[in-house]
Amino acid sequence: MKTKLVSLLAAAVMAASFMTSCSSNDSGKDSSSDKTNMYGYSEFSEKFADIADIPEGPQLTLSNTTAKAGGIAEVTLSVSNADLKWNMCGIHITFPDVFDCVLKNEEERLVEFQKGTALEFATGVVSMEWQEGLPEELIKARQGCVFITAMFNGDYGQDGDIATFYFQIPETAAVGAVYNVDLYYQSTDIFSNTAGSAEFEKYAFEHAVGGTVTIE
Repeated sequence: MKTKLVSLLAAAVMAASFMTSCSSNDSGKDSSSDKTNMYGYSEFSEKFADIADIPEGPQLTLSNTTAKAGGIAEVTLSVSNADLKWNMCGIHITFPDVFDCVLKNEEERLVEFQKGTALEFATGVVSMEWQEGLPEELIKARQGCVFITAMFNGDYGQDGDIATFYFQIPETAAVGAVYNVDLYYQSTDIFSNTAGSAEFEKYAFEHAVGGTVTIE
């Protein structure tokens, strides 16, 4: 079982490797709503067109944070209402291309991140920056993208922070500017449980909440 999970993780990372990019308030997120208008929604809606809605499920949320021009913004992806109910995730997070994602290995595009308590029992976690072959949707919106994948030997994913990512803010960023961070969905993305419930996964992405970075 462990070997199978590691193989799946490696496959997810390989998929990410085949997939980096001044915008404020232009990320596709409706600032009047708490719900994300994630990039790649057409692909999402096509995949889940025949999947029924459920009244509640996992809540993915990106944080609202502040940073100084020239400083580092810390953006956290978290999950709630899914404690010990999920076993794997593969999630793309978008950010304005004027930010530089902080990497721990530039050659391999490995992202510097802080693993959160939700991944305490994870058997594998990898995060990479998507630097080449970005979809036209993200290029036009001037968005960069990072990918994180994690898995467990069962439904041992917890509520809480999944991971915190670090972004270098340009020196020229104006005080008071608000930049959006959000999700990008493609068909290989996943937020699953061992039962393989498509309704569970649909809820997670459809009800995800985007975040912001405000320059102070």
